[in-house]
Order: sequence, then structure tokens, then C-alpha cells
Amino acid sequence: MDDLTRVAVVDNEIAAELAVSRLRMEGIHAMWRKTDIASAVWGVGITEGVGGPVEILVLAKDAPRSHELLADSD
Repeated sequence: MDDLTRVAVVDNEIAAELAVSRLRMEGIHAMWRKTDIASAVWGVGITEGVGGPVEILVLAKDAPRSHELLADSD
């Protein structure tokens, strides 16, 4: 399997869901996870919508297009 690449860091899980949805609408397989900092501060499994920075991950081959799509949505 291709390596996952971080294409963005957003403020919280709600923003992450919006970004991932945008990418998936364009046919890009995307996911999110808490950054190492957020996991350390807030723990794993904390109530959604809070918990600090979240990273958006895609397959490496989809990174350039993902950057474009996320930049357009700012």
C-alpha cells in the first residue's frame, strides 16, 4: 500500500470531517487523526469536536491534488 501523507492540519475534528468530505467528494481516499500533540494533551477517544489539532492524510499519489482542493476551500 502507498504511504500516507499529511496534507493539512486543522484546528479540530469538525474541521477535519469537512476537509475529508471535500476530498472524498473528489474521489480521493482521505482520513484524519489527531496529531501527536493533540493525543498527548487530550488523550485518545475524547469527545469529538474538541481535542486540538488534527491532521488530514491521503495517499502520497493524491497529495498534490489534495493540496489544491483544500486551498480552494479556504
